[in-house]
Amino acid sequence: MTPHPAAAVLFWLFAASTPAAAQEPAGAAALAAVLAPGDRVRVVTTTSSRPGVLVRTDNPVAVVGVFESVDPAALTVIAPDGNPVKVPIESIIAADLSVGRKRNWLLGLVSGLALGTAAGLTGPVDPQDCGPTSANFCSRGEVLAGSLVLLGGMGVGIGAFIRTDRWVRRFTRPGAAAVSLAPSLGPGRVGFAINVAF
Repeated sequence: MTPHPAAAVLFWLFAASTPAAAQEPAGAAALAAVLAPGDRVRVVTTTSSRPGVLVRTDNPVAVVGVFESVDPAALTVIAPDGNPVKVPIESIIAADLSVGRKRNWLLGLVSGLALGTAAGLTGPVDPQDCGPTSANFCSRGEVLAGSLVLLGGMGVGIGAFIRTDRWVRRFTRPGAAAVSLAPSLGPGRVGFAINVAF
């Protein structure tokens, strides 16, 4: 039994008349599946808008805030200043979810040790004019040790007070290139792993 040609034409006309707006874009559906209202997010985009202001850039920028909602046209993030920021779905390159905050004591230590080394190598040394009443140190080792301990300790203290988000990638627009660099440690080797995804 073959279908009547008029029935096939009616079927295709009905299917074509379905409003496109009723179908949620793949990006909006994917974002709704991985983000929940109240999540702290970082959205990488080329276009965003605040009340009365539309911002377009050639280079991707990150919009950080609290995820509020997503619809077929835009994702809404509440910025730290309390204003809603609308990000058009088609301009979203990637979305990251904050999975907590971390202290940066290790970065502070490294920075403090680098500054301590620089200070130790440039500090005044004069074995003939040194001691408690002089501004000079008696040896280069003394300068290095003192500056490393002092500035390294200060770096650890400052880094412990500075907290930053730990981000996990939850969405990447299909077709967008993503490059990530991560340390790679193993028995007898230390290196970096580079991931490139298209």
